Amino acid sequence: MNKDNKDHHSISLGMNDPVRLEELPKEDNEQTIKEVLQERGDRYGDFKDHAQLCQALKATMYSGQSWMDCTDSQKQALEVIADKIARMLNGDPHYKDNWVDIIGYSQLVLNQLNKA
Repeated sequence: MNKDNKDHHSISLGMNDPVRLEELPKEDNEQTIKEVLQERGDRYGDFKDHAQLCQALKATMYSGQSWMDCTDSQKQALEVIADKIARMLNGDPHYKDNWVDIIGYSQLVLNQLNKA
């Protein structure tokens, strides 16, 4: 497993260790996915609505005259931040983890800029 305790075969349920889907019996796997989707829907709203809002935010970012001057890290941070903003505007704007994530991605870019 990678440094972040996440990989493409696991899902985080807000615990220290992610749930590895291949380790669950099939019926538990399906139930866990349903529970995670329900939890995310309750917190972030309908996924389709979130996706539409997020794509509109990203389209606006891509149209900025300096978008192509951004590094890959800056672009990625901005895209993830847009996703966090869309989650808040479509769901719970008081969920602190989204705000912390925005600070974290901003700090990663700042760290790179300070090294340059």
